[in-house]
Amino acid sequence: MAKNKPEPVKAKPAASAAPAAVTRKYAAGKIVATAQDVYTDIIRKNARPTMRFPIRSLSNVKYDPKKGHFEILKKVATRTLSYNTFLQYGENICPVHAPDGHDQEGSPG
Repeated sequence: MAKNKPEPVKAKPAASAAPAAVTRKYAAGKIVATAQDVYTDIIRKNARPTMRFPIRSLSNVKYDPKKGHFEILKKVATRTLSYNTFLQYGENICPVHAPDGHDQEGSPG
C-alpha cells in the first residue's frame, strides 16, 4: 500500500507586496474626472475649485522595513485654485507653452 504524501504547501503572496502598477487608462480617467470636477465648480457652482493633495513632509510618512521604503500617511492639504494658481498648475502639466503664448521653440503655441 502506498503512503500518502502530504502535498506541498503553496506559498501565499505577501500581503505587503507592492501594489499593482497603475495603467495609463486608469490615470487618464482620474485626470479627466478631476478636470470635470474643476469645470463643475467654476461653471455650474460659480465657485473657486479646490483640490486635496497629500502633505509631503517627514511628519506625514512612515518607513516600512518590510517594503523597504517610505509610505505617505493620511494628512492632506486643501488648495483653492485661483486664476494665478491655475496658471502655475497648467504650466506644470504642460510646460511646452510659455506664459507669453509661445512654445519653447519660439513659434506661437
